[in-house]
Amino acid sequence: DQILENQLYFLSSESRFYLPDRTLSEEELLEIIDLQEKRDYSVRTEHSNAEKAQTAGKEKAYLEVSAKAIIHKVYEMEEGSLALTEMNLLDDGEKELLFDAGDFLFSVYFSDSDVPERILLSKKDMDAHKNDVEIEKLSWEALSKQVDQRVQLFTGETICRKSAYSLMNGKKSAKGTISFYCELSDGTGCVAVYSMALKEVYDIYTESLDSMKKDIADRKDRAGDAGYSYKLLKKWENHPIQNENAGWHIEGNTVFYESEEKHGMQIHPASAGWSDLSVADSDTVYVAYFSLEDGMIKVDKTCDRGKTWTASEISYQKYGGIGTVHVSFFDKNRGYVLYCSDPGAGSEKEVLFYTDDGAETFHLVKNLSDKVENYVSDMAFLNQDMGIILVSYHGSDVYAYRTEDGGVHWKPFQVELHGKRNYVNGISINRRDRADVWTLCLQMVADDGNQELCFFSKDAWKSWIAK
Repeated sequence: DQILENQLYFLSSESRFYLPDRTLSEEELLEIIDLQEKRDYSVRTEHSNAEKAQTAGKEKAYLEVSAKAIIHKVYEMEEGSLALTEMNLLDDGEKELLFDAGDFLFSVYFSDSDVPERILLSKKDMDAHKNDVEIEKLSWEALSKQVDQRVQLFTGETICRKSAYSLMNGKKSAKGTISFYCELSDGTGCVAVYSMALKEVYDIYTESLDSMKKDIADRKDRAGDAGYSYKLLKKWENHPIQNENAGWHIEGNTVFYESEEKHGMQIHPASAGWSDLSVADSDTVYVAYFSLEDGMIKVDKTCDRGKTWTASEISYQKYGGIGTVHVSFFDKNRGYVLYCSDPGAGSEKEVLFYTDDGAETFHLVKNLSDKVENYVSDMAFLNQDMGIILVSYHGSDVYAYRTEDGGVHWKPFQVELHGKRNYVNGISINRRDRADVWTLCLQMVADDGNQELCFFSKDAWKSWIAK
């Protein structure tokens, strides 16, 4: 408050120098320069810290939105139910985001360049590991389907081949988990770990193919040292999806008709999960698949062996999330589409649709969720009235259902089987190329091993004869 006469001073509240009414000495001039530099440095530092805080806040918001979208896409959790509880910067530059979703907890990991690398699911008051679990009665069909869906939704790539390993104590899984090593369509790898306690894929992370091979070798060595074995349980080679009419198949996300020329139609790049194909006649083909872009089932049609395509769609989201879709046309205009929800929660919803105008419109036939037990593996219709749905084991002994009134009513269906078995899985039902001969394939699961059986019908499904 007091003015210092004939003195050099700096008033910090105003960030201002007051000069005396005389010539300044060299020492005073240097003092002014020094104070100005300190003041400017302080201002620059303050602005820099503010900018860094603003950038960090934007990055945190971006990662939170991205992580929520990933959890919703992979596990179908509503984004509004996900509360971010913690965000950590790890030593290698990775970011870890932790979410609380009521009964479940999620962890999502991003690389130092903000690419999602891993997602972990845990359930409160339940351990993902369970000692010495029997694996004999696993439904590999349903399990493989769940792994394919989770991995494809997380990575955006299709699986070319995969193998399942588990730490084994004799014939039992020592920790109750199965690791699926997947080779993806872009040449990278992904590991998905299934928990038999949670009945869910609870850990998904990306890895190079070389790292996966090294991981398997290391686990084998460590298991042997501990008196266990890290054992290969099953392998899958995802061959093209073959249809009953030779020449048509799906490779990854492309439908092909192979003749002297190879016509291809790229399924929308945002497609995910299961794709199915049905040949109505030599020129007319229908392809059904899920689209991530608008949440619809797409049904694409060609009438000229793949040279041109038209598209229609079916809304499914009120019934559930992305699962599997099956399509069966018995002539060029009439056919059925069966939507099946994600089986990850332990149950599957099935909804049947019908078209009689070449897929221009689809009509709801019936919600079959309380009629069809286990997990759907295939579907076919002989005509407008007669259809068969095959299912894989998930607690019920039924492996096939049959309708004779266009899908309104369904009853369990059986063929004559011999030999001891624990249960039977339905695998596939197809019509042979250019013939009214149908093939139905089943898998008998027994304590002494599994056996695949095929049956043929040449009389419009009146009888089935073992091969």
